[in-house]
Amino acid sequence: MSLTLTKNQISSIEREGERIKAYIKRFVSHLPNNARTTGSFAKWCGVSRSTAQRLLQMSKPSYNGFQVICGLPSPAGISRVIEKLADRNISEEGIMVITSANELLYSTLHSLTMSQNQLKNAFDTINKANDSGVDQGLSARKKLYELNQQLCKESIQLSVGVDCVTPNKHVSDYLSEVVIAYRQGVKFLNGSRSFVQSFVGNEKNYHLNQPTSIKRRELHDLVVDSTFQFLLEDLTSPSAVDCFTGHGLLGNSQVYNLSEANDFKTGGEITLGHIDRTSQTHPLTSKKQLDIHGIECHSPTQKMILISLLEKSLASKATARTGLYTSSQKAQEDLYTLEDNWNDRFYTDTPLLCFSPAEDSLAEKLKIPEVHDLIESALEANQLSKENSVGYCLVVDYPPWLSTYRIYFEYELN
Repeated sequence: MSLTLTKNQISSIEREGERIKAYIKRFVSHLPNNARTTGSFAKWCGVSRSTAQRLLQMSKPSYNGFQVICGLPSPAGISRVIEKLADRNISEEGIMVITSANELLYSTLHSLTMSQNQLKNAFDTINKANDSGVDQGLSARKKLYELNQQLCKESIQLSVGVDCVTPNKHVSDYLSEVVIAYRQGVKFLNGSRSFVQSFVGNEKNYHLNQPTSIKRRELHDLVVDSTFQFLLEDLTSPSAVDCFTGHGLLGNSQVYNLSEANDFKTGGEITLGHIDRTSQTHPLTSKKQLDIHGIECHSPTQKMILISLLEKSLASKATARTGLYTSSQKAQEDLYTLEDNWNDRFYTDTPLLCFSPAEDSLAEKLKIPEVHDLIESALEANQLSKENSVGYCLVVDYPPWLSTYRIYFEYELN
């Protein structure tokens, strides 16, 4: 019996764990209100506090698929819980979903011929190997990048997306959002496609206007009541402005024919932004307790960085997790949670860095000075101070072409 795991197995375990977690969340929703905490469930169901804790905790956003499989009671233990539920006040659907979760847990462990403890030990071994800092997939992704840029005659050296969110000061039930997309070393040769920058809302489809050219110093005093799109002149090659050709079919993307501009034959830069003062309902006062930030690899790209900036009251209630999907996957528009998308998610071990914008250290750590200007620009445009914000950062070298990296923020209410 092998106690090692392949990448395919890890990916499969993560997906199955997300499915199990979705079942557990549905099960908890069917419990009586007086049986949804560890102590109350243990007493109501007639099981130990340890079993109740291990079962209910796995419905929390902070646990990933692997942790769910390793942290749940054993299949035999969950079977005993199901037996106890037979004469309790719970719907048939509630019993059905916990039964489905247990069957999936059993089949996953059986296919691996591992116990939960053995699985945890195998994963701990992998984590220790990953701590060496070696990205096992980097070489393959680099080769794909080189082939894809030759194929489509376009490439981007650096892609940075900054998403800044804060409660709307004037409309308290909504969030104000500023998104800035920066591209450096942009090459679009003759015969290439158009350059496309999309802005996708969490709750609505945007219909964008032609971006207004502005300078960074204008952002702080910018008056925006609803939505506004802009091109940041300070970080954009001069010839980009005249390359604007319109919008995509759905109206939520801006299209530029950069192959006609000399700047973009050798490597230009372009920075586009979007402001929405009522981008989505406030997650702490509404039923939609989820916020999704994403960055798409629309062109072959050497390095991609996604930065999220949350106002502190939001960050204090949020659990941040990451996911990698194909760009055709539209989960963001429908506000599906991470585990709801288990079947469309690729395996990724890219770490999520948490940082303090007030310390101004991220740009120095990444050795990319433009990151400092982009963070400050987003904060200024959203009238949010560095001291009152928390930052999250995802960095990927040679991201898969036509993929989307996301940071999910799931909010828990008291």
